[in-house]
Amino acid sequence: VTGEGAGSDTAGSASLSAPSGQTVEVNGVHAANIFIGFLYAREEFAPEGSRAIGAGGLNPLYTRYQAADGRWVFVGALGPKFARATLEATGSLHLLEDVRIQGRLDALWSTANYAWVREHFAEYFASKPADEWIAALEAADIPCTIVQSREEWFNGPQLAAIGMVREVAYSRFGRLRKMRRCTLAM
Repeated sequence: VTGEGAGSDTAGSASLSAPSGQTVEVNGVHAANIFIGFLYAREEFAPEGSRAIGAGGLNPLYTRYQAADGRWVFVGALGPKFARATLEATGSLHLLEDVRIQGRLDALWSTANYAWVREHFAEYFASKPADEWIAALEAADIPCTIVQSREEWFNGPQLAAIGMVREVAYSRFGRLRKMRRCTLAM
């Protein structure tokens, strides 16, 4: 395999040479199709259920749940690695044994199952304060965060650390804090 990243990111690409001298180009899009195709594809001829499911989204492992203290925890468990880790961290591996799931992680967010799976996790997350959930999920290396209010986010350490907030003086309003413009260097 040659090429920077060997197909591990979308910016690079790699070439694989087969024994016959044939060259196959591989890039991050191909990797995504292999590793996360289950997130956007379904089996051929499988009926598509209604996707009118509300603000929480279809994937019960990539959404937010209200904890016992009233705060919200966002779980970002996309992909099999994080999905399985979330099941383990929440004591929910038994869901894979359910006849509706049949051991398939992707069945957790099928239109036929997402509602009862989401309810299962809603009950689990309601059993502990948000900080305990964050500690448990972070210990399992699962992407997660406390959902903040707009004010908490704007005044928080992350935007300050990357210099995204600036103060501007206006004759009519005085000094106001606002977001800097985002620019991408290509």
